[in-house]
Amino acid sequence: MKLATIIVNGKEKVAVVDQADKLFLLDELISGDVAAEGRPRSMLEIIESSQEQQTHWSNVAQAALAAGKVQPVKPEAWLPPLRKPGKIIGVALNNDAIARQIYKYFENPAFFMKSPSALIGNGQPIRIRRSYGLTHPEPELAVVVGKRLSSASEDDILDAVFGYTILNDITSVALKDEDSVHLEFSRPANIPWRRAKAPDDGDIYLTYHMRSKNTDTFGPCGPWIVTADEIPDPNVLTVDSWIDGRMIAEDSTANLRFSVQRTLAHLSRYVTLEPGDIVHMGTAVDPKREALREQDFQKYGGPVKIAISGIGTLLNPVELIDD
Repeated sequence: MKLATIIVNGKEKVAVVDQADKLFLLDELISGDVAAEGRPRSMLEIIESSQEQQTHWSNVAQAALAAGKVQPVKPEAWLPPLRKPGKIIGVALNNDAIARQIYKYFENPAFFMKSPSALIGNGQPIRIRRSYGLTHPEPELAVVVGKRLSSASEDDILDAVFGYTILNDITSVALKDEDSVHLEFSRPANIPWRRAKAPDDGDIYLTYHMRSKNTDTFGPCGPWIVTADEIPDPNVLTVDSWIDGRMIAEDSTANLRFSVQRTLAHLSRYVTLEPGDIVHMGTAVDPKREALREQDFQKYGGPVKIAISGIGTLLNPVELIDD
């Protein structure tokens, strides 16, 4: 089932999306069989409910759709499917094409945080100030956690996933550069993973990603969540992306260095994942085309479109703003 969060008549509502991508209010679909106090008020409430409750809501909604009892609605606006997830966690450099360029790769997935305040919905504008400098999209599969995960095994991961959506991990290279520092030391650094340029090379480089990945509108997400039962293997999905109608990436989640199962199992050893948390799996990369750093919104504007097989298409205009 596809579930979206939209604005209808000025109110936030959960919608069920049919096979023709028409939207129907969940409230209206289940009103005949579920009392008002038993209806979910938000996407998070659905995710946090029991499997039995989710199945009941789904069965009632699907029966109402089949019977044609409810009319479709047109959203006044799309919201991120999850308005305020507890955590949004990104996977760094998680693509085989990127791994081939790295001197020493991670032994396990590495992570960073993305703020819920960066999220916008399908159709909402990505706002890029000229002062942000080089800023590019990163088309990614996003996993929505459905059950609490702590020190989980890989075998348990897919059973704990509620569903999947699309997240565009907008990144400003210029802001990243501004928030990077070069530390010089007079003696060699005892850091096994780095390659010294000279015997006395002790330099260290640090980068902080708060602004480069968390600036407002840097997290387009949606258009909906596809529940896990409709995607038996998230590791074989095509991921394509376009800017202003020009394809910039044609990839697959099969090329992720670390699978969904490996990533979430490793993460759960250190961070407890709760229902409604989002983990986005790493950018699609297309070695046949220009590198992501060449896909600069300052140069091409928008819109930017991302399509993932089995999920759908996320489309956002781009607004360039003079400071």
